[in-house]
Amino acid sequence: MHCPAVDSVFLRANGSFVCWDDAGSDHILTELSSESGTSWLDIMENTRSYVAQALRDDRLPDPSVCPGCYCLSAVSRGRFDPLSLDVVQVEPSARCDLRCVACATTEERDRLSPPLDLSPAVFRRILEDLGSRGMTVNTFDFSGHGEPLKNPRLFTLTSMARKFYPGTFITVCTNGQGEFNDEVLTSGIDQVQVAVDGIDQESYGKYRIGGDFRMAWNYLSGLSAHSSRIAGTRAVWRYILFSHNSSPWHLERVWKMAADAGVDEVRFIFTHRGPWSENIQSGSDLVRILSGVGVPGRSLRIDTLRSLKMRSRLRDKLKTRKGIHSILRRTWNGLRAGRRGPTSLPFMTTDFCRLDIRELRRFVRTAIGHARRGRTGDALDILRHVERLADLPARHNRSYRRDEMIGSLGKGYDELKCLLGAVGKMD
Repeated sequence: MHCPAVDSVFLRANGSFVCWDDAGSDHILTELSSESGTSWLDIMENTRSYVAQALRDDRLPDPSVCPGCYCLSAVSRGRFDPLSLDVVQVEPSARCDLRCVACATTEERDRLSPPLDLSPAVFRRILEDLGSRGMTVNTFDFSGHGEPLKNPRLFTLTSMARKFYPGTFITVCTNGQGEFNDEVLTSGIDQVQVAVDGIDQESYGKYRIGGDFRMAWNYLSGLSAHSSRIAGTRAVWRYILFSHNSSPWHLERVWKMAADAGVDEVRFIFTHRGPWSENIQSGSDLVRILSGVGVPGRSLRIDTLRSLKMRSRLRDKLKTRKGIHSILRRTWNGLRAGRRGPTSLPFMTTDFCRLDIRELRRFVRTAIGHARRGRTGDALDILRHVERLADLPARHNRSYRRDEMIGSLGKGYDELKCLLGAVGKMD
């Protein structure tokens, strides 16, 4: 199994390091200060090492937190490297004025410990600690459960990351509810994702409650118009596919708007949160519709969930050969930056934040193996994880049928329940 906590860290705006997924976003792994005098890096290394060992043993690292985590994968990844971090996710701000259907609620944000904006002084200390330990970082991802633009020192943070790690990829994800500022292009950022899930206020506002479509579009189009002056700064239109914004007519407008504005990439997100799309359930569905509305084949780079994970595993293997991986990454980024020009067309790509039935079946098979070897507690933990995942979509979509999802797990699920005699034992 694999968990991002093995090779990545999530820094919240209040300076604490927490679990990656929403399921554990309030679960503090470590903080900068430690009463014992042990450095936070030592504590984090011990935590990462413990999680890696638990996953190698096919155990949930924390049975009180892990069940229901979207980020926990049934497929193992590369070996644990204490001196390497794949992603440092940085939450510049925990504040946000929108009330997106599947995001953190106002009440959840009110429970957070202050401060709600990350201090540059705190971030500098973290960067200094990472540098002094000789840690490599592949990506700084400035995003989180709040809106990065709410932090007035956002670009100080990104510039600081660039100064300490000149060769690391830096990305920012924003809802674009602010005035475009050229500083985004001069503060070390390689990529800016702007979340605009619609083509007008009607299609946009059904999920981005309280958001202004015109403001978000102006931010994205302003970024696209200016980013061509700065090699390597990419404008990405992040578009979550919902039932109200995924008709062929909507996607045709997306293509035309993106091409006219000079957007580098439109990244379509498949989700099982919110009122997800019913007519587009796979990458092949998306290709069919985009091709049907005139998107040229050279602009399509549509992954299936399986191919995306295969590329991810290949990337993980390449990272074990750090020199080769660094050369390939610089070459690819250079090719992408060099394709910008007056006649360039946006890439249409995909990402997935949804349940994967293959993953759930792998979890079930792992739990069956535990049950047969007498590891009943571990088997129960994994079963609870599978059932918690199967429950989650019902919170955001009334048309979701949990029994169909459980039924698709096949005989393995029934066998596992039988082996455990789980009636009356589950939460």
